[in-house]
Amino acid sequence: MEPAAPPRRNALTTLLASLGGVGLLGVGLYLYVDQNHPDKNLTGPQPASTEEAAPARIPEPEAAIVAAPETVRVAAPTVATTDSSAIADAPTETAPAEASATTPDTEEATDAPAPESSPAAATNTTIPAPVPAAPEPDDDDATQKIRTVLAGYYADLFAPPLNAENYFAPQVERLYIQQHLTPAQINATITQTFFPDNKKAVYQVEPGTLRVSAPAQDGSRMATYSEACRLFRVSKGRYQRLRTQVRVKFDADYRITFLRQERMLENVFE
Repeated sequence: MEPAAPPRRNALTTLLASLGGVGLLGVGLYLYVDQNHPDKNLTGPQPASTEEAAPARIPEPEAAIVAAPETVRVAAPTVATTDSSAIADAPTETAPAEASATTPDTEEATDAPAPESSPAAATNTTIPAPVPAAPEPDDDDATQKIRTVLAGYYADLFAPPLNAENYFAPQVERLYIQQHLTPAQINATITQTFFPDNKKAVYQVEPGTLRVSAPAQDGSRMATYSEACRLFRVSKGRYQRLRTQVRVKFDADYRITFLRQERMLENVFE
């Protein structure tokens, strides 16, 4: 009896088996290559996560706050005029012919303010006392009376308080750059604007310069003269010398109704 012949392999089965083997070989090769070439996106530098909390800031110890004492400065006159430097902070009227009290512009531009000095410093230098009226050979009665009134007014500017009622009429047409004043208003204005910045002011009518007109119909007289002054400016910390051409009108009772400094003759800081 002949042995049975082995069953014949189906050609399709053989083909599928071959393809399966090739497939397994390909998978194995892929896995091997992938393990030796990792993804670059995982090994490159990565931006920090935006949700990562920033390290807490360590608060710096607060320095002790020491309140510095407030420095009080006396305001310098805005128009420290040779108008007896008086109505220094007078409002806004400006007269072209009026002598500017803070020295000419060229003086202010080149003369830097010195350190502010204490008002008491004004007493460190010996200065003359107010100058009394001294009659001159050609004085008549009216001229001597006018000289006396001016000397009294200038003596009162040496130190406060001012007694304007002793020298001014009840209604004053003009005083330096202000107009239409009473003696009480003059006292208040000069006390507030002149005395704080101007110490030991020594004024006088320069000898030989006083000229007095004949009386008008109402008895008033006009006087012109050169005014000389030396005073200590607190805001500058220095002494100042001034010479000014002045015109003053007196009523029949020899009270001042008009006083104007018309022209600066000299302005020097010492």
